[in-house]
Amino acid sequence: MKPKSWPKYMIDKPLASGGVGYYWNPPLRDTRAGFKIGREALGSDYSAAVDRANFLNNHLLAWRKDRNVVPDLDLSARFGTVDWWIERFMQTNAYKDLSDRSKQDYREALTISTPI
Repeated sequence: MKPKSWPKYMIDKPLASGGVGYYWNPPLRDTRAGFKIGREALGSDYSAAVDRANFLNNHLLAWRKDRNVVPDLDLSARFGTVDWWIERFMQTNAYKDLSDRSKQDYREALTISTPI
């Protein structure tokens, strides 16, 4: 069982010598999106590995923050709800190609809340 202070994305692997080696392994989605630091060996000293992993995690968080990426709608907790469907529809070309007047009519019709 790993301690609560275990840094995110730090993994441990058994070494041939019988010790433990630590590695920092960022998510594949971030490296595919352009994050330049890949898996990094952190050594076998736990304290030094934790310090380096925390440094790399902070670097990754700063990189994510600077990207200003809007989270994917399909990955949100609202996936599959009526609100999700409406928002997804308003992002389609079918909706975007409507006239401004028609868009307003659609917005009003889709946001009417009726009591059950």
